[in-house]
Amino acid sequence: MSWNKNLSSMDVDEEEDDMPTIRTADYSKMTKSFDVDTRAKSLDIDELMEEQSPESALSQLVRSWVAERGAPVVLEWQGEIVDEVMSQIEEQSKIVDSLKSDDRSTDEEHFQLILVQTEVERAKYVITSYVRARLSKIEEHAQYIVKNPSTHSNLSGIDESKNGKRKHADVKRFWRLIETHYQMSVLQGLPTAMRGLEDSHNGKSMVIEPDLDRAIFIRARRNVGQVQLPQQSIELMKGDNYLVSFRDVSYLIASGAVEIV
Repeated sequence: MSWNKNLSSMDVDEEEDDMPTIRTADYSKMTKSFDVDTRAKSLDIDELMEEQSPESALSQLVRSWVAERGAPVVLEWQGEIVDEVMSQIEEQSKIVDSLKSDDRSTDEEHFQLILVQTEVERAKYVITSYVRARLSKIEEHAQYIVKNPSTHSNLSGIDESKNGKRKHADVKRFWRLIETHYQMSVLQGLPTAMRGLEDSHNGKSMVIEPDLDRAIFIRARRNVGQVQLPQQSIELMKGDNYLVSFRDVSYLIASGAVEIV
């Protein structure tokens, strides 16, 4: 079941930049300890708080969130990971609701259920923060995205209806609203020659583009070897951290060889 279409139903705060400490409970293992239709025999607190595998869905989503916050462009939408975490959230919520209504549960079990609920809320926070980081860049660079088809493949919300609309339909509608607002509030009072929103002056375009030369911190996830930068050559080995231009290592980020931190 795909949850991409249901993301809009989750609350997305306007601004919330503080990154929380993610307590990495293993959702998949937690589900094996419960039966939604029957009372759980026990809740193992050690298993509950066991660290996640580095490749767990929530860990991958946290990495994607951090990368999205640091990158100047909209990165590829991690739909499968989001779907997996959303499924885990739904499953855990059903388990918690079932056990909370069981009068035979002890106080200790209720306390442990609170911990599970806390993990569910943290997972929701990561999802909404990931979406919020993407929306912020999409709104800022809507005109650029509409005019550059190469960016459309990174967008989410594939339209599966019969009318054949493409991924960027929502972005296009958003930009049309902004454009109409500019025309009605300001541009209609200017001379015709000055009403364009894509004009260039002294070689500088009015279209707001992402700053690909922004400096970012990266960490190598595997041994990369020699990487040629404009000013020098560096050797990237697993675990190495560098401050570099996004433009210079964008291909390494796309391949997964390095990650933004």
